[in-house]
Amino acid sequence: HPFSGSLSLSVSLSVSLSLSVSLTLPSLSNVTVMATDKNSNANGANHAGNIGRTTFWFGCLSVASVGMVILNKLVSHHFPLPMTLLMYQNTLSVFITLLAAQIGWVDMKPWKVEHLQQFIVPSILFSIFLGASIRAMPYVAVGTIVVNKCLGTLLVSVGDRVVFGQELNGGRLRALYVILAGSCIYWYTDGNYNPIGYFWLGVNCLANAMSNLYEKHVVMSIDQTAAGSACYLNILSLPVLLFVAMTTGEIDRIAPAIAELTPGVEAALLFTGCLGFLISLAYTTLYTIATTTSVMVASTANKLVSVALGQLMFANKFNALSFTGLMVSLYGAWMYANEKSKARAIQTTESIADVEKGSATALELKAQQSE
Repeated sequence: HPFSGSLSLSVSLSVSLSLSVSLTLPSLSNVTVMATDKNSNANGANHAGNIGRTTFWFGCLSVASVGMVILNKLVSHHFPLPMTLLMYQNTLSVFITLLAAQIGWVDMKPWKVEHLQQFIVPSILFSIFLGASIRAMPYVAVGTIVVNKCLGTLLVSVGDRVVFGQELNGGRLRALYVILAGSCIYWYTDGNYNPIGYFWLGVNCLANAMSNLYEKHVVMSIDQTAAGSACYLNILSLPVLLFVAMTTGEIDRIAPAIAELTPGVEAALLFTGCLGFLISLAYTTLYTIATTTSVMVASTANKLVSVALGQLMFANKFNALSFTGLMVSLYGAWMYANEKSKARAIQTTESIADVEKGSATALELKAQQSE
C-alpha cells in the first residue's frame, strides 16, 4: 500500500539521519563528555549509554518531524475534512499528554481557570494557524511549507520591532535578510505555485506571528509547564474548530468520509494524532541531554528530509534555483536560532556573574559587621 511504503521510507531515512546527527556531530552534544580516565569500563559504559539515549531521541525527533509533515500532506488528499482532522489530532494530543503526565514522562501543574482565560485569544489564533496550514497542504510542495516556516521567524521579528520597539542586533538582522532573500528566490522559481495554497500559507504565517507576539507580550507569565500550556491551547481550540466545521458543512460529511477510509489512511490518521506529542517530548528531552546547536542541526536536516520525501512521493517540481532559495532560507533560520542561543548564553552568564557578585558583596558586609 502506498501509505505503508511511504511511512517505511520516511522512517528509514529519518533513523539514518538521526544516527548521522548523533554520531558524526559528537562535539555538539553534551552527552559526549568523556571521562578523564578513558580506561575505566564504568565510564565507557556510561558514555555508550548516553550515546544510545541521544541517538534514540534524535531518531524520535526525526521520525516525528518528517512523519508529521508527510503524513499530514498524504491525509489531506484522502480525508478532505481539515477541521475534523484537527479536532481529532488536538483531542488525541490532550489525552496522550495527560496520560504522559500521569506516568511521569512530562511535568504538568494543576490547571486554573485564570490560565484558560489568558489563552482564549492565543487559542483562536492557534486554530487559524493550524486550519490554514492543513488547507494549504494539498496545493503546495513540502519545500514551500518549509520556506513558509522560515518566513514566520521574519514576521515575528518584524512585529517585535515595529509593535514593541525591540532592537535587533547585527547578527539577527543579517539572518532575517538571508531568510528574506532565500524566500524571494524560492517564490520566484517555485514550479508548484498555486494561488490557493499560497493564500492559506499567508494566513498561516500571519496567524503564527500574531500568536507568538500575543503570547510573548500580552499573555502574563503563568505558573504552568509547556505541556500544560499546550493542553490549554489544544482544548480551547476545539470549540473554534467545531464552529468552523459546522458552518462549512463538514459535520454532515464526517460519516461518509470515515466509511471510505482505507486501512492505510486510518493508520496514517492514528500516527498523525501521536506524532505531535512525540515531537514535543523529543525536543524537551534533547534540550536537556544535547546542546542547542546539535538540536538545531537535526531540525534543519529533518526539514531537508521532508523536502526530499515530498519530491519523491508527490512529484513536486524542483529546480536548482528553488533548491538554492530553500537552502538560503534554512541557513538564515539557522543563523537566527544560533544568534538567539548565543544571546541566551550571554544572559545566563551575566545572571550567574550578578549572583556571584551579590554573594561576594553579602559576604563582605557580613565580615564587616563581624569586625
